[in-house]
Amino acid sequence: MMAANHKSIENICTEGAVSLQNGVTMVKSWPARKKPKHFSEVPEGVAKVYGRSQRLLTIKQDGEVFYESASTSFRRTLELALKSLGRTEKTLFAKIKGMAKDGLIPESMESLATAIRLGGNEPTHDFPLPDDQAKEEALALSEFTELFLMYAFTLPARVAARQARADARKEEAAMHAKAEAGEGE
Repeated sequence: MMAANHKSIENICTEGAVSLQNGVTMVKSWPARKKPKHFSEVPEGVAKVYGRSQRLLTIKQDGEVFYESASTSFRRTLELALKSLGRTEKTLFAKIKGMAKDGLIPESMESLATAIRLGGNEPTHDFPLPDDQAKEEALALSEFTELFLMYAFTLPARVAARQARADARKEEAAMHAKAEAGEGE
């Protein structure tokens, strides 16, 4: 049973980066991690799991950081992202392959997604990595996941917004030209 002064992992993950020392003292990190500004286009549930994954990189308990848990959570972020993009295949492997087969992601993004999938599988199915390797892997998966989310959500949304602005300017110019032509008669 948890002591009254302990917070649950769920609270830690939703309240921000927290470090547990000897299971008793909690210290918040400074500066606090901020949500990347380009994540406004990422679906809320996906962004929330990604944020929790990031926070797992900062939680310490009894001198250990939860790198392997973070790696597994980045894999979960990828799976949720693909589901939100409409993938219904049963496995993450099939979802990634389906995106590539349908031409929705280039080969480089398929490779990136596969690296996230395999990196998240490793802590679940294999013996623990040494701390330095677990940290390196988790940080790489963090970066890869962010890149995937930017490609899958941010880039298309920004291109669409840019196109909408260009279309609006063209329409405005056409209306202005039409109005000027009508005035000259």
